Amino acid sequence: VSYTPNLAAFAKDAVTFTRHVTEAGQSGPAFASIFSGTQADRHGIFVHPARLPDDLVLVPEAFRDAGYRTFFWNGHVMASADLNFGQGVEPRRVFPTPLRGSHPRFLDLLQRVRDVPGAKAFVMTNFTVTHSPYSTEWLGDFLALYPGERRGVTDADIAKYHRLYLRNVLELSFDFPRTVARLRLSPAEVRKLADVLEVVYRSNVWHLDALFGEVLARVAEAGLMEESLIAFTADHGEVLYRDNALFPWSHGEQLDPDVLTVPLV
Repeated sequence: VSYTPNLAAFAKDAVTFTRHVTEAGQSGPAFASIFSGTQADRHGIFVHPARLPDDLVLVPEAFRDAGYRTFFWNGHVMASADLNFGQGVEPRRVFPTPLRGSHPRFLDLLQRVRDVPGAKAFVMTNFTVTHSPYSTEWLGDFLALYPGERRGVTDADIAKYHRLYLRNVLELSFDFPRTVARLRLSPAEVRKLADVLEVVYRSNVWHLDALFGEVLARVAEAGLMEESLIAFTADHGEVLYRDNALFPWSHGEQLDPDVLTVPLV
């Protein structure tokens, strides 16, 4: 994979758990497991949105009790502070957006940890940019940097098939055969649709990598990399297209390795 340079560099110097498996293809149960270190029979989140019970001890609570200032940047509605996924974080340190390396509070936090003896902090965030429906927002920049990722897909293909996808996103994911028949898509058109959406999805992954790299760069500029513990994982993965996928371009409705097998770095 050529288009995730920040994750590649991070993984090179990290411990990578290649057999890490998430609990579910839904964000609520998966985040509940990540944050609490328990499974659904203990944390009680089997569907989402659902409120996380007060009696669980979450990771930020453990850090708070150990003297850390805790922060939560999260724009994910299924694992938000409103649903009690921010236990252990004061409301004034909860931000309803993904963390950006340029966020003023994050920069202030890095400066404090660097300059104040004994200061320490715990930060949680989520970058929800690889979620369906896949966006073309970053596609132009991605293809300019990685033209080889086009793989035969033209700008006209992207415009035509991404528009088709957005107009039929749920039907294509959850009623694929009948939707293909209704839209009268030939096998060649199905293949072109799949190729376009894979390129678009890769551009989303590239943007995620850039967001993560921006955060790492700010930590490094503050001189804090060697005394920081950084973990990167996913709540779940995503099924793209293949002939035997029951629900292409989706997650949550099938027990599939693409969804359940995610990296922990």
